[in-house]
This record gives sequence, structure tokens and C-alpha cells, in this order.
Amino acid sequence: MDKIKLIVTPSAVNLGKDINAQLNSLISAKKNNNLIANTEFVRFGNGEGKCVIEDDLMGCDVYIISDISNHGVCYDFFGEQHHIR
Repeated sequence: MDKIKLIVTPSAVNLGKDINAQLNSLISAKKNNNLIANTEFVRFGNGEGKCVIEDDLMGCDVYIISDISNHGVCYDFFGEQHHIR
């Protein structure tokens, strides 16, 4: 279980933290590993987004945590706020 990494999108930060805590409780009470990978979410000029993964995930089981129905997350596009759809 030490080779698990979570990629958490901005729409599911709280859920990702809860999953991280639950997985840590299953691994060991002594270990408190942050299983959430270091990422950066950026937008291109046309509004498309990408995730830049800053951690080495070689050999890890990677799970992507996202709330696709959370329209509360916004991004700037040509100086205007847009909700993620």
C-alpha cells in the first residue's frame, strides 16, 4: 500500500484529504504519509486544462479523485470567471 498515490483535482480537495486519512489509518497508525501527489493545474489560452504532476509516480498505483459535478470551482478565461462544466 506504500506505492499508492492520489491525484486530487481542485473540485475534490476535501474528498481527497478524507481518502488520504482513511488510507493512512489502514497502512499504519505510526506512519502518516501524504499519499496526495504534488500537482499543479493550469489552463491554456483556449480554456482547456492540464495537470502537471511534480512527483515521481513510477511504480505507483495512481488514483484520480475528481468531483465532476462540482460547479463551484472557477477559472479565469480572457479576464472573466468561468465555472468548470
